[in-house]
Amino acid sequence: MKRSELVFIPAPGIGHLVSTLEFAKRLIYRHDRLSVTVLCMKLPFAPDADAYTKSLVDSQSRVTLIDLPQVDSPPPELLKSPEHYIYVCIGSLIPHVRNVLTDIVSSRSNSDSIQVSGVVLDFFCMPLMDVVNELGLPPYMFLTSNLGFLGLMLYLPTRHEQISSEFKDSSPDVILSGFVNPVPASVLPSPVFDKDGGYITFIKLAQRFRETKGIIVNSFAELESHALNTLSDGQTPPIYMVGPVLDLKGQAHPSLDRVQRNKIMNWLDEQSPSSVVFLCFGSMGRFGISQLIEIAAGLECSGHRFLWSIRVPQLQSLEEILPQGFLERTGGKGMICDGWVPQAEVLAHSAIGGFISHCGWNSILESLWHEVPIATWPLYAEQQMNAFRMVREFGLAVELRLDCRDGRGLVMADEIETAVRRLMENESDLRKKVKEMSAMARKAVSEGGSSFTAIENFINDQRCFQFTDPEIEERIPFLIEGKANLLCAWETIGTSVSLQVWLESKAILYILAQARKWPSTRIDKDILLIHPSVATKTLIIIISDTTRAKDWQNKSPKTLGRSNIHQEAEMKWSELVFIPAPGIGHLVSTLEYAKRLINRHDRLSVTVLCMKLPFAPDADAYTKSLVGSQSRVTLIDLPQVDSPPPELLKSPVHYFYVYVKSLIPYVRNVLIDVLSSCSNSDLIQVSGVVLDFFCMPLMDVANELGLPSYMFFTSNLGLLGLMLYLPTRHEQISFELKDSSPDVILSGFVNPVPASVLPSPVFDKDGGYITYIKLAQRFRETKGIIVNSFTEMESHALNSLTDGQTPPIYMVGPVLDLKGQAHPSLDQVQHGRIMKWLDEQPPSSVVFLCFGSMGRFGISQLREIAAGLECSGHRFLWSISMPQSKSLEEILPQGFLERIGGKGMICDGWAPQVEILAHSSMGGFVSHCGWNSILESLWYGVPIATWPIYAEQQMNAFRMVREFGLAVELRLDYRDGRGLVMADEIETAVRRLMEGDSELRKKVKEMSEMARKAVAEGGSSFTAVGKFINDIVGCK
Repeated sequence: MKRSELVFIPAPGIGHLVSTLEFAKRLIYRHDRLSVTVLCMKLPFAPDADAYTKSLVDSQSRVTLIDLPQVDSPPPELLKSPEHYIYVCIGSLIPHVRNVLTDIVSSRSNSDSIQVSGVVLDFFCMPLMDVVNELGLPPYMFLTSNLGFLGLMLYLPTRHEQISSEFKDSSPDVILSGFVNPVPASVLPSPVFDKDGGYITFIKLAQRFRETKGIIVNSFAELESHALNTLSDGQTPPIYMVGPVLDLKGQAHPSLDRVQRNKIMNWLDEQSPSSVVFLCFGSMGRFGISQLIEIAAGLECSGHRFLWSIRVPQLQSLEEILPQGFLERTGGKGMICDGWVPQAEVLAHSAIGGFISHCGWNSILESLWHEVPIATWPLYAEQQMNAFRMVREFGLAVELRLDCRDGRGLVMADEIETAVRRLMENESDLRKKVKEMSAMARKAVSEGGSSFTAIENFINDQRCFQFTDPEIEERIPFLIEGKANLLCAWETIGTSVSLQVWLESKAILYILAQARKWPSTRIDKDILLIHPSVATKTLIIIISDTTRAKDWQNKSPKTLGRSNIHQEAEMKWSELVFIPAPGIGHLVSTLEYAKRLINRHDRLSVTVLCMKLPFAPDADAYTKSLVGSQSRVTLIDLPQVDSPPPELLKSPVHYFYVYVKSLIPYVRNVLIDVLSSCSNSDLIQVSGVVLDFFCMPLMDVANELGLPSYMFFTSNLGLLGLMLYLPTRHEQISFELKDSSPDVILSGFVNPVPASVLPSPVFDKDGGYITYIKLAQRFRETKGIIVNSFTEMESHALNSLTDGQTPPIYMVGPVLDLKGQAHPSLDQVQHGRIMKWLDEQPPSSVVFLCFGSMGRFGISQLREIAAGLECSGHRFLWSISMPQSKSLEEILPQGFLERIGGKGMICDGWAPQVEILAHSSMGGFVSHCGWNSILESLWYGVPIATWPIYAEQQMNAFRMVREFGLAVELRLDYRDGRGLVMADEIETAVRRLMEGDSELRKKVKEMSEMARKAVAEGGSSFTAVGKFINDIVGCK
């Protein structure tokens, strides 16, 4: 088998060289039949690049360096825009790069042992792509920055078509793919404001990005999960998140003074752990004397030890530029070094406790790797945007400045002092978050981690490129023997993502060729969604069986026909059995998902087993109203069994668990009947059982009958992460949690989770805790977990939980009853009054208060709510579950109803929540944070203030406020008996909630758009539903 050679063309800047060459070295370590050739530029502005390149790849036998000739420098006036200057320099190298690449390709074409697989270009080297294309080589781009920068660059050409001028500081905030928040123009990279060629250069570079075969990014999926999901949109080439790619050995830079290096390390060895703040501003970070004086004063006032790397102005000494007596006063408490410092080695030292940085991307990755928190002081390039993301998007840095640029005024001593003090706090949440992200970074590059896997995919894609020659493309599935043998030699056959995608595309073409028509209807397209995995399995068998390949190589498609497995997949109907929990919140999302499945696939039917519980008297009628006239949904009532002993009601979760177990014999009988009727039919077969997560005890019955079990999770990935954690904790600590328990580190969360916001059952000594353990122990036994949420909202959690141990997760939400099906308890007269009153209110003027089917308050709390609403001055619609035998006049403050007049409306009992949230007059929602309520509010773009009450609502509230930044914090850890929420708190929350142009409102609106896009055709949830159908119907 031939060796592969990759050609790398890095930009000569130190930051670009380090990550590019370290990635090249990582590739050759990972694959022993891969070699790398590096074309080295010699540019006048990077005199050390040549020596540094050689030091980075020293003694690498499979890395060859080829020097490109030094060309004439561009005119000096181009130096006004460094980016434009570099672009012109690189453009002048095109004929030399063509000659070198032609020589390489020519020499390899005469070899039986090696071939050139592709060219990896620094993103500044896009002008060289034309040469690569001329020679028929696939171009890949190495992005030394991050996905935030990539999102901006992909946006610029689109904007340029509409607005052909540069940005201004006063430009409005920008909505960019990959960002959760709108991005202020003031933090965009300097070139986008540059009239001297920088802006146009960025446009020219960015216009080529989507022409590459793939984009290699020096970052990791766990840090940028939201951006990765957003940018994986089908329009962008494959993104390989391969970082952090770092020079952890701290290769000595040619400018490094070895004597100074030793002095620095000796001094650090004498300092206490985490006691030193390190100030370093990159290879181009220089300040005037006035700014250096402010830095010195800030450091001295902070009282902390420091190591400060200064670029001393020429012909001046430290004594001349620093405040008088500063060096004497700081004494052994601080050290100042002039020029280059061994940054990686310094950050790795145990004495370093904080880093004031220019926020170059390599510096950020190094600080995260070594668990050192950053304070942001960006200077040039994309550093302002990096700083913005670290502070506002990730919560991983102290904000010193976000939009600092040369000429923007001084950063004053008091600002620096404050930032240093915050940065050096020992037990801060920031330090904990940085430590957690460090662990994720190290895990990402370890075997099996996300970046390790991304490199494997990249290597496989190089190999896949070798195999997809036209002869194979034309002859699938009638492979000639030689090509079949080559494919069989590939050890990852059938498991590689790249090969799987390739085969599936051929499988679809094969099916279409047999059908002799292109699918013209949605139903035909849905059927095709089922076939690829079936056809793929058939093709893998063909490819793996070289005898069959040889026998078939001369046969035509007409004589082969389709396999039995294809025909069986097409002929038989599939039936799914759903067993939902009878609570209203569970019923709505489960049954709406069942309806969504049958709407997507015309040979799928659903049977629903309906429980009748004494505490859910309306469930039966509500189920029938939700299903309505769906002809392919069958309802089967389970018998009403004796209720568990009333003392079990102390723990509702345990009570329900006991009740579900008592249904096991009845569920067994019903499933046997369903299976029996299907087995006597040639037209239908049972494909699986979908269980509510509270119905895990029924999995034993499904297993007995040989049916695959899937779990429908009506909550979100935050609760799933907790549930998967509990059995592991229980093996070590076999008792309940307490409010005073330490914060918990959970998969799916960016922040440590306070015990106070965990669901009530985990504190429950009356059976709730043990019930959660028993339920959670079964989760990983399912064939898949269907979650009523969407990837764009929970991208970080999805990446964290997709760990190889958890079954496939199908993110299919938001699954909502958007028609607002009338609940049996709804008073139609009251409904008419509510909607009429809302019609009379101005847009976004009303705050809605509703606390779910079980949300009840005592009279004292109701009075506090009333007082808070009145003081807020905002219009309101308030759904109250009234105490028995009491009137509104008795329970509310005296004269309240008269004073509010038409400004507020109170309704007793069930309110049509979906219809209300959809109304244009809605401006805010004070909610118990039930998961369905959160999804409904996001769908309609209505911001929430958090007032959790029971179940997992406290954790939902915590995530909405602290993790997503999508809600106003009223309370996070409220529970019954925890004291009153006072009127002034309510007033403040309502005022914040109802601010017209708040950042929160903009973020909620953006998330609303993502939710709607997710369920639309081609969206992430739409695709997940298709995959689920594919998995249950296509792979019998």
